[in-house]
Amino acid sequence: MKNRTKYFGLLVGVAGILFVVGDLARGWDSVIASAAAADLGYLVGGFFLAALGMLTIALGWRQCLLALGGRVALGEALRQYFVGELGKYVPGGVWSVVGRGELARNSGLSRVSSYGATMVSIAIAYLAAIVTAGLAVLAGGAGSDGSWALIILLVPVVLLVLHPRAIRLGIDVVSKIGRRSTELDPPSWGTAIRLMLFHVPAWVAIGAATWLVSLSLDTGSPELTNILFAAVISWISGLLAVPVPGGIGVREPVFVALATSLSTAGVAAAVALTARLLFILVDVGSALVVAILARRTASRSV
Repeated sequence: MKNRTKYFGLLVGVAGILFVVGDLARGWDSVIASAAAADLGYLVGGFFLAALGMLTIALGWRQCLLALGGRVALGEALRQYFVGELGKYVPGGVWSVVGRGELARNSGLSRVSSYGATMVSIAIAYLAAIVTAGLAVLAGGAGSDGSWALIILLVPVVLLVLHPRAIRLGIDVVSKIGRRSTELDPPSWGTAIRLMLFHVPAWVAIGAATWLVSLSLDTGSPELTNILFAAVISWISGLLAVPVPGGIGVREPVFVALATSLSTAGVAAAVALTARLLFILVDVGSALVVAILARRTASRSV
């Protein structure tokens, strides 16, 4: 059964790669045009920051699994995360959860518990995104539009959502959907807050990577706090657009609307597209690297 689970999770990852290739092929001319105008040095720096951000979220995924009773080695957790996350590029909006959830069953959790742990992990990661956006607002990243100050008021809500009773409610919903009980015990309030704060540097790295992309394309002076704010809010918007694979077509216009420190809307669109390509390369490259390393480790242990 574990082998079937493993291969199903891998199948979701392969499907994700195929859809990524299709998306890139359809927009290849735009990709080439954006890349040709970019400063390579900033792009390389952006790539490494993007990889650092995604690695931090992957490490946060392992921390969530351990806090919820899973038993998983570091290498296996990275494989579960990066391969399973490719499912977000498959149309339907649920395949990231399916891919990671099925692979997570190898950590000793039941199917329902694996899916519950995946949902808790995603929720904690994006609650950290809300907190990061709030910090960016405090730093002036939202510009003069005072309406975005409401995000700051969401921070106390985030803390309440991380309460064990709130997490238990979410786990119960997953159990009802799966029509099976789960042995998952919510982490303590302090542990949940710690897990959330663990993810904040990841969102800062994601925003900073996007800022380096903007520096590579804009001859003006893009503001770090504004680009960070626009990038994080665009990622949150992409998550909320559940049926859209990878938030494609949703994140970009949100970023363009909020990245007010960029010189023109056209430049903002180019930044959004180039950043999208950068994170796709990080996702696919990371999945391939951890899969190869896992295969080599398995062959040595035989």
